[in-house]
Amino acid sequence: MGVIMEGGAVPDWVDEVLKELSRLGPKEILSHIIAQELKRAELYYELYEMSGEVTWDQRVPRLFKHLYENSLKRAEGYVNLFRELFPGESPEPPKVDTPGPKILKDRLWRLVYSGNVGEIIEYLIQLEDLSDRILTRLEGLLSEDAKEALSRARALENTNRELLRELYRELTGEEPL
Repeated sequence: MGVIMEGGAVPDWVDEVLKELSRLGPKEILSHIIAQELKRAELYYELYEMSGEVTWDQRVPRLFKHLYENSLKRAEGYVNLFRELFPGESPEPPKVDTPGPKILKDRLWRLVYSGNVGEIIEYLIQLEDLSDRILTRLEGLLSEDAKEALSRARALENTNRELLRELYRELTGEEPL
């Protein structure tokens, strides 16, 4: 994961992560996706808990809780796909060199407590977009049957992005980046 990008620019490390993943096979990429989805669920849950401590429009914590639940469902779908494709094996996330900065919890806390929900939502949209790019990479490596299974597991990906975009528009009156 990266740090919240100023002005919504996609950081250089995103392309580096995708380049690293392009060297891996479907099993390793899917293992990476599962691990990242669980991290994203954890992030959404933390945001849900933190947003309850600040005075925000109540749609915000409800959305974070919904996104948390969606991420858990997605992770479960990806685990089921993994088991279908690689019976008897367990997902073991590869070590992917992510040269970009890690998300800083104190920065996230500052954004939450400063009420900067727009910037948080923009960042979350970027995470969903990155996940979509990784899934597209994986899709190119799979058989037709596996692509269908991935498509089923991936259905919530676009839902999360659209829910974030919709809330951003409602709260700011602007289009997200």
